[in-house]
Formats: sequence, C-alpha cells, structure tokens
Amino acid sequence: MLFQIVLLIGFGCLITLLLLLLVLFEPGLPYRVVDGGLVSDAADFVSLLGVLVDSEVKQAQAADVLTNGAEFYEAELEAIRGSCRSVHIETFIFHPSAIADRFVAELVECARRGVSVRVVVDAIGSFPTPDSYFDALRQAGGESVGISPFAGTP
Repeated sequence: MLFQIVLLIGFGCLITLLLLLLVLFEPGLPYRVVDGGLVSDAADFVSLLGVLVDSEVKQAQAADVLTNGAEFYEAELEAIRGSCRSVHIETFIFHPSAIADRFVAELVECARRGVSVRVVVDAIGSFPTPDSYFDALRQAGGESVGISPFAGTP
C-alpha cells in the first residue's frame, strides 16, 4: 500500500514537471495581421497596434524598425548612454555574455554620472546570472533586483 502511494505521488510529480516544462519552453504562437484596408493614420489602426503590442501608442513623426538583436542592442545602449535622469530596464532573460557585460558597463557609467538606474530581471529567465553580476552597478549607486513569479515579491 505504501509503495502504491509513493508511486502515485511520484507519478503526479513527474506529470506536473512535464506540464511545467511544456508551458515554460513551448514556442510562441505565430500571429500575423492581415491587411484589412486600414490607413496607417486611422484611429482604428492605432487602436489595433496598441492591442497587438500591449502598450499605449504614442504619436511620432518617425519610427526606426530594429530587425535583430544587434540593431536593438546598439540602439538601446545608445539610449542608455544618452540618459540624463533615469534608466529603468525590466527583462526576462539577462544572461552573462559579452553584450550583457556591455549593458552593465553602460549602466554603471550612468549611475556614476548621477543617473537613477534600476534593473529588474526575472529570477527564472535569468537564472544563470548570479546576483553578484550587478555588484558594480550597486556600488555605483544603481539598483538591481531579481523577481520571481512564484514569490510575487523580490
């Protein structure tokens, strides 16, 4: 009887782990917007765009399309370098790497200039990154915290 209970609990744990892994590592859902004849300056188009990106859409004269990490990282690093008051970064994945080292170095320089720097990383998505990775940032006056969706707080 005890063996059956242990076997049942073990099987339940295995199934739970499998489902968790499937949820965490499944590929994103593909989506596309089919041209419905909306004009890009129409209010409906702006509303649709806001829904797709889950963000408030601001009016601007121009926008740069950054098609890959190399373009995006350089643009973000340039924006960090040009910051005057604050830099706030929230990211799911932040792993030790050459580009991450560049980000930390730029953030440290910002903090040394008196810019308010705050970095929030997901504790699960950034699991390989030790808390000590941000020591130089903290020593320069910046803040860094890892959050966990399970704890709900840092």
